[in-house]
Amino acid sequence: MTTLEQILDLGPDIAVAFENLTFSEYLDIDAVNSSCLKHGRDRTPSHISECMIRSRFDTSSNSPSLRIGALVHSMCLEPETVDELYVVKPGNIDRRTREGKAQYEQWSEKAGDRQVILGSEWNLATSMAESFRNSFAAPYIEKESVPASQQYESWFHGREMTIVWVDPEGTVCKARLDACAWNDVEFRIFDIKTTDNASPDSFKQTASRYGYDMQAAFYSWAAHEFSGVEPENITVQFIVIEKQSPHNVACYTLAKEDIETAGVEIQKMLKEFSEDPMRGYPEHAVELSRLTNPSERFG
Repeated sequence: MTTLEQILDLGPDIAVAFENLTFSEYLDIDAVNSSCLKHGRDRTPSHISECMIRSRFDTSSNSPSLRIGALVHSMCLEPETVDELYVVKPGNIDRRTREGKAQYEQWSEKAGDRQVILGSEWNLATSMAESFRNSFAAPYIEKESVPASQQYESWFHGREMTIVWVDPEGTVCKARLDACAWNDVEFRIFDIKTTDNASPDSFKQTASRYGYDMQAAFYSWAAHEFSGVEPENITVQFIVIEKQSPHNVACYTLAKEDIETAGVEIQKMLKEFSEDPMRGYPEHAVELSRLTNPSERFG
């Protein structure tokens, strides 16, 4: 298998897939991903560079939303790794007492460098993952179910697959696909999202706010570079799990036109990034177009 060190020598239009990289190893690859492109959207190449640095060296998931999202992903995609990656914080240790401090130190030593999860977060993630496993979407992703599906039996399959490639400008790019299935003519990508509201109208707003069109375009590009499947035969399906009970599951694709537009935007951003990755805003005054209804906005 090609090593990460050899990727830079491959040149443009060459893609390599890695199926057994941990998430930490994926983060350690010095390359542009969709998250950094979304961070730099409507801003500057320097924002992309800053995101690349921060994502490599700040790997903590301190917010409840990030912790729960990561745990749900692991439970749905790689349940065999959950005990290795996460540990539930005990809620019955009184650290104000000498005995409690000793118990907590013993627990901390046993926990090691695993991600600490609150009991309430664990229970929520478990319920969400269970809802997913009982939903129509599970056969798309679960390792045992997909090959048994008649329409997928002659396909290749991947979970948490990392694709690395070099774009025409010489920029190294990376993408980590939650799950995928492909053959010689078609490639399907499945991406799990957690949300408060999985209704069509709400998810449309969420997709716009978080740049899922750019993510879909970037993943489609990765799939094309890796497999050679034409873009029109590549689909990205977002499997959305609600955080609130009964944790309903929905599945959405984005309009091809939106993905194509985002793809053009990505190419423009990467070209500017390759020319000067540290470029910020212009060093001169820029005239803004007239604000919309300024009296209404500012009173």
